[in-house]
Amino acid sequence: MTCEETTPLLMDRLQGDISPENEQRLAAHVATCPVCRAEVDAMTETWESLGSLDDEQVPHERLRARFHAGLAAYEERESRHWTERVLGRWWPQQPMLQLEDNLGSPILQAGVAVTVSISSGGGTLAGTTTVSTNVSGQAQFTDLAITGQAGPRTLIFAATGHTSATSRTINITSAGPSPTLSTVSVAPGTIGASAGASTSTITVTVRDDSNNPVAGAVVVLSSTGTGNQVTQPGLTDANGVATGTLSSTVSEVKIISATAENVSLSQTANIAVNPGPLDPATSTAVVPAGKIFQTTTIVVTGRDQWGNRVTIGGAQLEIDVTGANRRKKFKGTDNGDGTYTGSYVPFSLGNDQIAITLNHIAIAGSPYTSTVGF
Repeated sequence: MTCEETTPLLMDRLQGDISPENEQRLAAHVATCPVCRAEVDAMTETWESLGSLDDEQVPHERLRARFHAGLAAYEERESRHWTERVLGRWWPQQPMLQLEDNLGSPILQAGVAVTVSISSGGGTLAGTTTVSTNVSGQAQFTDLAITGQAGPRTLIFAATGHTSATSRTINITSAGPSPTLSTVSVAPGTIGASAGASTSTITVTVRDDSNNPVAGAVVVLSSTGTGNQVTQPGLTDANGVATGTLSSTVSEVKIISATAENVSLSQTANIAVNPGPLDPATSTAVVPAGKIFQTTTIVVTGRDQWGNRVTIGGAQLEIDVTGANRRKKFKGTDNGDGTYTGSYVPFSLGNDQIAITLNHIAIAGSPYTSTVGF
């Protein structure tokens, strides 16, 4: 969140119309920005004083209307002094230095080279850092920008033969999420199908164009596929990090993407959801109609409790045929890929009842009917 976004959110708060999400964003930003905190305190005090006025003194609605009109005019102007700037961007309102004598009177001298540098707070000052004064003794800078960590800075202006001047504190804020420098990662990359028992943690690190962490950014996760349960991360911490989780009942590869402050991040991550353990109660079989004196082949597909096909073997298939063609219970073949087969040859016309079990538990739909014909 940037300083420029605080004023409309503050007005929503004062009028009781702010959403819980925006309240959280505003509070997180104000906690780390002394300039915005001072503005919030001042505007809150003014708003509260409006409500305490008696009707006989000033009608509330008229005064509030004047207050809103003044605020609108303020927002139409530059939203911040030049002491409120964004990392990595040149400043729309640039500093100007005026030469003065010991009494504070302007010195009207052209051609004096004034050089600016960072006095405190660190980082890199980009742009034209040495400017000559005009005939009014003014040195106007036009393209200064600071890169580095967000936080307070001061600048120092120096000219040969003159006492140096230090700027007031400049509060450097983040430029907002960078879609290419922000990252999305997952751990672990493979989970089992579940309704929350097996999860993967999704970590989103939000950085700005200068690779600085962006705190207080709203992160929203999305996933391809179906059957997903996604826990949304909310706001980034002081390191620009927010975490969420994903679990799913559907076995497939999920592609995870994220937005930060409604900016779509370029990087995505994959989570492979594998089938859960075999569940005979959801496993299925294909039992065809039989033909007398010809082999009837039964194919059983193992599935987990969510209906995902199991892709490994290891279960024991048993088939019991009764009816027109009674057969002693026999074992089937494990194909090693989650499927199993069994077969018999009917010698009589009529209906056979075929009971099928995996690991001695009846599968879904058992017993099946196979009608034997010619």
